[in-house]
Amino acid sequence: MDGIPNTHEEIQKNMENLIPLLQKYWKKVSYEKIPLEKNTMNEEASLFIQYIRCGGENERSLILMTGLHGIEGFVGSVMIEYFVKTILDQLYRDYERKDSIDNNSDENHGSVFDFNLHIIAGANPWGQKNKRRVNENNVDLNRNFMNDPENFLTNKNNSYFLLDPKINSSGTVKSFGFESEMVLLRILGLVLKQGIKKFENILLKGQQINRKGLYYQGKEYQPATENLIKLFNPFFENSSHTVFLDLHTGFGPRYEMSLVNSSFESLSSEQMKREFNYPRIVKTSSGDFYQIDGDMIDYLYRKWKIMNNGSSFYGTTMEFGTFGDNVSGLLRSLIAVCLENQAFFHGSRTGKIQEKVRSFFEKAYFPKETKWWNKAINDFDKACIGILKYYKFI
Repeated sequence: MDGIPNTHEEIQKNMENLIPLLQKYWKKVSYEKIPLEKNTMNEEASLFIQYIRCGGENERSLILMTGLHGIEGFVGSVMIEYFVKTILDQLYRDYERKDSIDNNSDENHGSVFDFNLHIIAGANPWGQKNKRRVNENNVDLNRNFMNDPENFLTNKNNSYFLLDPKINSSGTVKSFGFESEMVLLRILGLVLKQGIKKFENILLKGQQINRKGLYYQGKEYQPATENLIKLFNPFFENSSHTVFLDLHTGFGPRYEMSLVNSSFESLSSEQMKREFNYPRIVKTSSGDFYQIDGDMIDYLYRKWKIMNNGSSFYGTTMEFGTFGDNVSGLLRSLIAVCLENQAFFHGSRTGKIQEKVRSFFEKAYFPKETKWWNKAINDFDKACIGILKYYKFI
């Protein structure tokens, strides 16, 4: 599909290009580059989180975030562009037809819209630049948001020992086809022994057993995590109504975007389907999703509950499905992450094999198919409008 970024730097440029458009709707628009203060890789200056803040005086705040899982920021950044260029533009035109722009501007401190907008892009800048899901320390940041740093000492997930030697190969990728078959056979053996749900929960929960293994959650807050937590704190202090949309790819049926709600959300999935007029909504406490320790949205709900200042909060993960949610799709996704991780740490026999591994991995998190993109954008539009209407942003 034309018009989608292919490098980390292109995403950064595209986000910066949104600023003049946003200034059309908000009188106050600020832009900040938040560097990785403890960057262990000594990378160049492009490794920073992008933060755009629009407004600040309104009671309602909408946060759009992407890139927590690095490579997934390519899809997420396009959705943010679409939100600014299409959804906000359409809302602006609706105001024009209603002759309400001048009145809104007077009431909203010189801005068209009566809500604050916060955009966080490249939340995991190293992962986004290198097209990996993890950060420079191989940490999955969506398993790094422990409610209390002390939890890193107790959340061991020792059952991961059963999986570790089977899914985290230590040898060079010598053949894409052969290695894929070997990964598949090892996974099927684990599934037959553990059962599919138990296997998923052990694997995807997060682990501290192998720092080079899949879904490593780290043993302390990562630099990006610390920066994001600092960024999040004012959201609850300054707004009485906050909606947080975190954009991801990989989970769910192919050609469908799923809203994945926290177990801390009080409304049921069925109720939200009716209220949002959106068909695909699941909850992490149900059988439709796996358990995660250190999940970012869960962290935000706990933060909101601790503050207990009378405000309202809704946070969700927008998951754009790629390989699908059936057994075949799950297996393909696992093969993709296993081979990508193996190739990163142990290399591939040839550059051609490395490219096959990379291409297959990108299909799992950064699809190029036009049909997929068209459906993803349509679902994103429908869900955004439903959420904004329900929470009275529009």
